[in-house]
Order: sequence, then C-alpha cells, then structure tokens
Amino acid sequence: MCYWGTMANFYRTFECKIVQRLKTGHYFFTLVYPAVLLYWLSPLMAQDGPEIVSWGQALEQESAWYASTEAIRIADNILLYQHKTGGWPKNIDMARRLDKEAKTSIVQEKGQEGSELNRPTMDNGATSTQMRFLAKVYAQTGEIEYRESVISGLNYLLDAQYDNGGWPQYYPIRKGYYEQITYNDDAMVNTMYLLREIYSGTDEFASLQLDEMIKDQARQSFDKGLQCILRSQIRIAGKPTVWCAQHDKVTLAPTGARSYELPSFSGSESVGVVLLLMSIDHPDDQVITAVEGAVEWFEKSKIEGIKINKIINEDGQEDLIVVKEEGAPTLWARFYDLETGKPYFCSRDGVKKDSLAEISHERRNGYRWYVESPAKVLQKYPIWREKVLEKEFHKPRVIISTDIGGTDPDDFQSMIHYLMYADRFDTEGLISSPYGDGRAKDILDMIDLYEKDLPRLSLHGDFPDPENLRSVTKQGATDFAPPQGWSDQPTEGSEWIVQRANEGSDRPLWVLVWGGLEDLAQALHDDPGIEDKIRVYWIGGPNKKWSVHAYLYIARHFPDLFFIEANSTYRGWFIDEGFSTKLSNVGFYEHHIRGKGTMGTAFGNYYGGEIKMGDTPSMVYVLEGDPEKPDGDSWGGSFIPLRSSAYRPVYRQTTTSDTIPAYSVIEWIFAEGEKEKSGADPFVWISIDGQRIDGFYSEEEGEYRVRFVPKRSDNWTYTVHSSFTELDGNTGEFVSVNPWPGEEHPTNIPLNHWWTDRMEDNTYLGIYQGAGTVSKWREAFLADWARRLDWLKD
Repeated sequence: MCYWGTMANFYRTFECKIVQRLKTGHYFFTLVYPAVLLYWLSPLMAQDGPEIVSWGQALEQESAWYASTEAIRIADNILLYQHKTGGWPKNIDMARRLDKEAKTSIVQEKGQEGSELNRPTMDNGATSTQMRFLAKVYAQTGEIEYRESVISGLNYLLDAQYDNGGWPQYYPIRKGYYEQITYNDDAMVNTMYLLREIYSGTDEFASLQLDEMIKDQARQSFDKGLQCILRSQIRIAGKPTVWCAQHDKVTLAPTGARSYELPSFSGSESVGVVLLLMSIDHPDDQVITAVEGAVEWFEKSKIEGIKINKIINEDGQEDLIVVKEEGAPTLWARFYDLETGKPYFCSRDGVKKDSLAEISHERRNGYRWYVESPAKVLQKYPIWREKVLEKEFHKPRVIISTDIGGTDPDDFQSMIHYLMYADRFDTEGLISSPYGDGRAKDILDMIDLYEKDLPRLSLHGDFPDPENLRSVTKQGATDFAPPQGWSDQPTEGSEWIVQRANEGSDRPLWVLVWGGLEDLAQALHDDPGIEDKIRVYWIGGPNKKWSVHAYLYIARHFPDLFFIEANSTYRGWFIDEGFSTKLSNVGFYEHHIRGKGTMGTAFGNYYGGEIKMGDTPSMVYVLEGDPEKPDGDSWGGSFIPLRSSAYRPVYRQTTTSDTIPAYSVIEWIFAEGEKEKSGADPFVWISIDGQRIDGFYSEEEGEYRVRFVPKRSDNWTYTVHSSFTELDGNTGEFVSVNPWPGEEHPTNIPLNHWWTDRMEDNTYLGIYQGAGTVSKWREAFLADWARRLDWLKD
C-alpha cells in the first residue's frame, strides 16, 4: 500500500466534509479544522512510505529505489501496457495510479483496432524507456517476469528492423509515412543506444546475464543500423552532409512525413544521429568521414544575429516573430531545402516559404521551426576530434618479430588477426625470427591472403597496401643466440629494427615479440642508443626457455628499457573455461571465422580453427587502453613493475629442496675438473620435460653451463649429458612455484622499467598468474573481431 496515496484520498474526503459543515453554519470547525486534520494525518505522515516518482523521472533514481514498492508498482504497470509483440505505445504516463477499472480498460484497448495502446512504437522514447526501467528493477529484485519482459522487448526491436538496418516509426507497420525509416525524435537513435547497452552488458543490463546468442543478435542489429545510417547520409556531389527526418524504407532517399515536413536536410534530427556516431569507440574511416561531413554542414548552416520573440499581434493573439539581435545564440532551421540549401518554412498546404512570417499563424506557433541543438555537436566535436583523430587514431608504430612457420602454428592465426586490424597500425616491420623451418615466406603467404580480402576490408578503413607490407617483411635470426646473447653478424631483421628506431619519429616504436628475442638483442647490442626509442611487449613463457641467452643479455645490459615480460598473462586469450559455446575456442571458429573470406578459410588450417593465438595479446595491448601505462586496463593485460628478474645460479646437482619461481632462469655451473684428452670439443646438455636443452662450455671460466627456464609450476627432473664423464648421466630435481618473480634474492638481476604478470589472487586463471587480466575482456575483444569478420562474409 502507498501511504501517501491513502493520505491524499483521506485528505480530499475530509476536506469535503469540512466544507459542507462550513456551509451549514458549523463554524466551530473553522477553529478545530487544522488541529483535527493534523491529529488524523500525523500517523500517516510519520510512516516512511515510498517516494512518488513521475514517469519523466523514472530512470533517474538511486539504484536502491528500484526495489521499492513504488518502483515495483510502476514496473507492473509497464508489464500491463506491453503489447503482445513486445513493444509499448508512446505518450503514456506509466507511473500513474491504476485502479481495477483502468487496468481492465487497458487490457481491452490493447486489442482494439485503431487504439493507441494497440500501436507499439520506438517513437518518443517508447519501448527503450520501458526496457531500461524494467532492467533496473530486475537488477534490484531478481523478479524473472521483468527480465522476460525486457527480452520480449528486445525481440520486438529485432523483428521491427528492416533488412537494410533501418526501423519504421511503428511496428507492426502502420501505413503512411510511419513505415519509413525514422530518425525523427531520435526513434532509431534511442533504439541503437539501447542495443549497444544490451550487448555490451553495461549498467543495469549486466544483471540480466543474457545468453551470448541474444547479445550477439543485439550486436548484429546495431551494426546493421549503423550501416543504414552511413548509407542514408545525404551526399551532395559525393560529399556527406546530414540526414532527413525520414528516409525511404527501400531506396534510403530523403522522404517527407506530414504535409509540412518535406524531404530536406534536417537541422534537428541529424543532431542525435551525429552524437550517436561520435559515441562509437574506435570508429572506422566511414564513421569518421560521416561525422566530419555533418559537422562541416552544421558550420555552414548556422543562422546568427537573429532571435525568436513572442508578442501579442494586432488580433490579440500570441505570435512568434523573428527579430535581429547581435550576439543572440546561434540557431539552425529545422529544415533546409535539398536543392538550394536554404531554410524553408511551410503551412499545412505543403508550399515552401522563405520566412517564418509567411506561413499560417497556426503552423508558425504550433511547430518548432528553429533549433539550437546542433550547438551540442559543435561543442563536442573538438574533444571528439582530439580523442579520436589525434590520440586514439594516431596509429602506433609497430614491428612484429614472429616465429611464424617454426615450432608453433599459432603465429599463423595471430598474423591473420593482425592483418584484419592493419588499419589501426603503422606497420613498420614484419620480421621472421623462427626456431625451426619458418622463414619470411610464411609472412608473405599471409599477406597474399590479406590481399584477396582487401577489397572488402577497404570498405571499412584505411588498410595498408599489400606491397607496403611486403616491403617491410624481413628475415631475422633462424637459430638461438650464442651464450653471450648476440652474434658477430647482424641479421636483416635486427638491422631493420635499428633503422626504424632511428627514423626520427616523435612516436615510440613498439616491438612486439612473438617468439625469441634474438633480433631485438642483436639490435640493442649493435646500437644501444635505440633503448629509449622503443617499447617492447614480449610473449615470454615457453619462448623464454629457448631465448634465454638473449634474454639475460637484455636484462643485464638494458634495465631501463621499456619492456613488458608477459610470461603467463597471454594465456587469458585462449583459456575458455566458463564461457558460452559461441565464445569457446572451437565455437567462435564455427560461428564467426569459418568461411569468412580467404583469411577466415585459411584460419582453419591451424589447430583445426580452434583459437590459440597466444601472441595476439601483444597486438591488442597497443590497440586498446593506454599502452604507456602497463598497470592500466587493456585487452592485452594489466601488469606490475618488475623490479628484478629472478636468476638462480647453482653449482651442484639440485634436489627437490631447491625451489625457484616459475619463469626464472636457473643456471647450472659445473667446474671442469680434469679435462679428458679425447680431442673432441667438450659439450653439455640436459634432457628435461622430454626436450633437449643445450648448454655450453666456457673456455674463459673453464666451466660447463646450462640455462633453463621452467614454463609452469611443477616438480622437474633432469639428466645431464656431457663429454665430461664425471657429469654425464647425473640426475637432479627442483621445484618451480608461483608467483613470478618471487621474493627478492641476491642473485636477481635488478631492473628499472620492466613490467610483468600481476600477482593478485583474482588475476589468476588456474595456475597462470595475470591471465585473468586478459580473459575478463574476452567477450569484448572477440565481439570486436566478429564484427570485422562479418566484413568478409559473402
């Protein structure tokens, strides 16, 4: 029960009785009225009843209010008004109090031909407002009927959308101008904002925990709507301008509505469309061009130095007139002629006039012919331009060093992904640095695939020419670095890193290392001056084991290098436990990759299409967030400072009492003893984890050394093989544990500007520390990629 409602009814009844007494001469009540009224009402006033909220304020309350009696009452009203199609009618006060008779009438009217309650729509905020309110109430109450109503509303919006992406004003279709694509009163724009909130899982919609299939439908619907907006933008001599209030549902041409609403440039309805485009994260070139064109049109179409005044005319009626006034706020006409570009005004006869004074009194005063709202676009534009064009779209300079074609096929998948985002980078190098058979030709093969898909990709962004990519493809090291960490001879790849780092740009060069560090170490050795010109994101872990010599060289000699060492964070990209089928590594391929263009087809050649792509986090790290702040959020992970790299030299066979952090460098150092006179070069290697790890003999120190990096937490056993019989056949054990890099240790290598996997418990995925900082963005980055894959479908 609402006490305030009861109190109001009581008050009215009591007041009527008092008035009757006064009329019949009972003047005593004029004295006791206030006291009696206060006495009767005080118990009601003392109770904490729910606050009465108007429908206009329904979405503006504190979160806790949506669990109140009043909120639930309004939510139940909304359920009552919902049409069988899932939508709602417009211009209804859904917060008003309904008695039994009113509720019965609503049910009846919803089924009556011609009734407004039988005309669900997206106009005037209808449907989207109701869905948002119900989602808020569900978030606080968990009542399933509210969730089901929101889903029904979403299905209504999906059903109402035309194949070309537009929405009519009413659905089911109401004949007349109502069936045209409607930008008027932000009908389509409000719908698209809602869809984006649903598939992004923002705010109240997160609590709905919608199925991935439902969110995917909302995402596809938004994307279709966006394409409709871009295609319907009015172009003059090929140049984009703004939009009409309505566009033809088939041709997308500007079209009229009521007799005085003729095909035109709309100075009013175009505002909401542009603001929607400006709200898109990482817009492609089409969206940027659309915004730029609209802003230019708004600038040229300003009307300055006039003001609209209300007067009393000679007939004694209120009237609107245009007067000159310097410094008056800038205005725009609601409609501009499509041929002349000049403002027009119109009576119900549909005849265009050049001034407001020329049309009928009824239309002059009954319609808003001038608007100020485009000023919102011009105010936001400089901020948008700085953020989007200068910051976010100041493309990062990138060199990728990849072991593609070597021991792990996942680099082929990552390269396909990278090329599908090549419009977002200045690709300055693609270096082949494999362990195994891979060569630069493997990169060139991927570029050949990219070239076949380029015509479709180019419709959505400024993708690089394949020849430019081929020209920066270089061959790097094809073997491990020697123990010192660098070779006497540079490679084509290492020389290219030096050349590009010294190019003179004020932007740093990001070196994304998908394999070994050999070419990077060589480049730093050959020109140490590039240290402060580059940024490194290295997928370590297993790669660290094979690249240990180069790693130790860089760590010991370049502690001030900006270096992200991702030993396990990257695993968050392909650990899919707990995700829906469509977001699983196999399911995503089946639903989104298979058969999408040449690259999508080729993707299936690696792991059968199952997503691995363990190197991709390095690329998306510079794609999202602020790469200069590794401790922030990014699709490529979040990191903590690495003050020292864990290094453990040991001078004996280790046992299970020896414990080191996973990803540490352990180096066994064996004194030579009495050297055999076999005449053969001395050698040493260990067999561990089913693999051979080669060591080396140091003539200078007279020692055998083996370096190894455990890639996980585990108990390890190994056997030493050597030409020195006192070592040959020796066995040992040790234990590796999380977290990396563990506690401070006197043999650790001090570092200044390095970053590594986070240690917090909530960032772990199983045994892999930091992986959760990537995995939590899985839905976002896969959804973004799915949109690009759709560009390639037939």
